[in-house]
Amino acid sequence: MYQFLSTIIKMAVISLLAGAGLSLIDISAEDILSTVGLGPEALWIYLNLFRPPSA
Repeated sequence: MYQFLSTIIKMAVISLLAGAGLSLIDISAEDILSTVGLGPEALWIYLNLFRPPSA
């Protein structure tokens, strides 16, 4: 259980640092998505289409 919580905390800290770094150089998530040819709406549709079925 400790290892799982440690992993979750590490992922959260890295995510916050990455977000802060991108914010510092003025890059938004929409900018990153547009470089791969997706918009926020298209990404949402894509994620909903390929999510695992609920039980």
